[in-house]
Amino acid sequence: MSDIKYALYTSSKGFKVVGGIAAQFLKADGSVDANSYIPAGTDINMADKSINFTTGSLSRYENNSKVIHKVFQKFTDVAQTGILSIKFPQASISATMFDVTIKIYGYQARYLGNLRISFYKQTAILIHPSGHKAVLECSETFPTTVINAGLDAAGNVCINIGEATTFWNTNFAVEVERVGVIYTGRTADWSKGWSMTTETDTSTYQSILNIVPDIVASRTWVDQNNIGSIPKSATVLGSTDLNTVLTPGFYNQLTNSGSILANNYPLEGLFAGSLRVYRTISTGIVQEYQTRSSGGTVTFIRSTENSGASWTAWKKVLTSADFNPSNYYTQNETSNLFVKKSGAETISDTKTFTHSPVIPNGTIGTHAVNKNQIELSATQEGEGGQQLSISGNNAVSLTNFFVTSRDGTRNPNDIAPNSTPKRVRFDFAQSNTAGLKASGNYAGIMTYSPWDGTKASTGDSSYQLAFANQTGVDGAGIPMLKIRKGIDGSWSSLWYKLWSEGDFTSSNIQQWNYAYQYGLKLNQQFTTNSNSGLMIADNYFGGESGMIDESQKKFVAARRGEYYFYGSELDLFDGLNYHIDMRTFGMGREANGTDKLTVEGSVKASNNFKSEDESPDTLFIPDGRTSLLRDEIINDQPEYAIRLDPHEYVLDSFSSLGIDDRNRLIHIIGEYVKMVVDFKQVYPKQQIVIYNFDQNDGPMEVKIHGKTIYYIEPRSFLRLYVTKSLRVIAERLQSCDFVW
Repeated sequence: MSDIKYALYTSSKGFKVVGGIAAQFLKADGSVDANSYIPAGTDINMADKSINFTTGSLSRYENNSKVIHKVFQKFTDVAQTGILSIKFPQASISATMFDVTIKIYGYQARYLGNLRISFYKQTAILIHPSGHKAVLECSETFPTTVINAGLDAAGNVCINIGEATTFWNTNFAVEVERVGVIYTGRTADWSKGWSMTTETDTSTYQSILNIVPDIVASRTWVDQNNIGSIPKSATVLGSTDLNTVLTPGFYNQLTNSGSILANNYPLEGLFAGSLRVYRTISTGIVQEYQTRSSGGTVTFIRSTENSGASWTAWKKVLTSADFNPSNYYTQNETSNLFVKKSGAETISDTKTFTHSPVIPNGTIGTHAVNKNQIELSATQEGEGGQQLSISGNNAVSLTNFFVTSRDGTRNPNDIAPNSTPKRVRFDFAQSNTAGLKASGNYAGIMTYSPWDGTKASTGDSSYQLAFANQTGVDGAGIPMLKIRKGIDGSWSSLWYKLWSEGDFTSSNIQQWNYAYQYGLKLNQQFTTNSNSGLMIADNYFGGESGMIDESQKKFVAARRGEYYFYGSELDLFDGLNYHIDMRTFGMGREANGTDKLTVEGSVKASNNFKSEDESPDTLFIPDGRTSLLRDEIINDQPEYAIRLDPHEYVLDSFSSLGIDDRNRLIHIIGEYVKMVVDFKQVYPKQQIVIYNFDQNDGPMEVKIHGKTIYYIEPRSFLRLYVTKSLRVIAERLQSCDFVW
């Protein structure tokens, strides 16, 4: 084609671009696309090219197994502490077995880790406890060997590496290199939605499984964690004597050539005794030891085969570390430092006993005495106080007459309710502290703790009384007494005043008596006019608050639910009812959300009803709106009579009359020559009568929309009728005359 053509439809057997080649495509804008594309469904030969993904993965499904490569990768430059949790959503809730390979690179701490983990998600909320395995290949500085698989609270599948305290230094990268899935959920796409975060709490997980990994580490790592002696802190898990303690020390390593001859074993015997020693080293490898003790020497045998054909043993060599002379006393030191069972001795310095020693009765004044040699007696409390007596070789008598007040911080809040259990104490306090609102400078505080003052014991309160000036100072004014309570370590911030004659008189009390006797009481009928049935009620009938008539079972003025009721009977709406939320009334019925007032029954008014604008040319109609009285029907004032109102037009001189009138009845009267009536607009169902009373025999011209439709002869009239479809009918011309 020599030029670009545009059309709605173009068809051809083909187009050819001048200078084009077979490998190119013609694009819609007329240009040529020279890019190369790989055909779908064929083998791919990309020559020297790479495949780059910003998202997505490579997967293959074959023989009931799916393998997905390049699933997820992330780099972070922020140091984090906690469990490194690699999560992915459940693409299927069906039972699925996973085989996942994860690579971790820590730049700052210089570590590499390669984790291969397998586990079985049996249901949407359970990791099966069997069939799991993990292999961790790591460098010496890798921060953890703790591996878990689980399902978190959101249902995500989680592979967790490390513990809540594991520190992941800055600049580390994680790559989920491969995910293999088999079993029921194998066909789902498990490559979407992977994420990585750090957590410190897995208590909300639906299911979690610890997987102890096999460790593949460097020779240096093995040497550091498995030296040629019994490793430190061996744990005794099974023994005929669980009180046996195996201490660390130096051990000589013994091996045999694999011969199964008994005389090739150590002289102490290989399997003598039943003590087994286990130790889990930092990589998670569990090592088992069997022991034989003979003549102060302990032999440990590790990694025995079932046949006992080969073994490795460590024989402990006892040294001064096992028997350090500095841990023992010499004979002279023993004589000088320890008390003998018999004989007189002098003991210097103070000695503290964890149990009471048995002391015999004293015989001289400087002897210590036992409890039985001391007598304590007390008289009954009386007007003379209470006398306490301690008798013995030196008797003491005490007489208690007074209770003292402490002058401490002068703040009653500093005395906790549980500070003096089962005690009464008195303190000196400032009157403006702890919210007393007292006058003057000082107050007296009595703290009474009849119980322990704690919730954990009886749960009962302690109390404080405050003696202070209500008004005045230096003995003037009115005294007052306040009380508050508290428990455990704090008091209530509110003091309750005890009222006295300083606050009210006997006349006040009598007035209150009158108020109670003759006043209004809740849920009781008024008493002055007996049998009235009226009362102030709160939930008397059920759910109401306000004034009710108990005898008539009516709400005088009360609220119940979402209504204010006025005169309505219980469970009825026969009075005036105001809906609080809708702000509308119902009279004799419930309110609605549309009308301000709805009435059940008729309404009678002595002075009529008025609309908002109070226009005399409007009339109420049954749907509640007002109708205008300005066309066929009018309000004829001053009689205020509603009458039929045909509109009348009079041509009392030579003129041209233009009419646009919606009225149904129209009369037009003309008395002069050259009269023209032009109807600018006609309306459905109009009846129009036009009279020509010209005295000079002149016709009257009639137009509609400016077009002449009729000439009315003198002393004649024409009647027009407009149909619903706006067609105009002219009746036969008839004569007419004035008769009065």
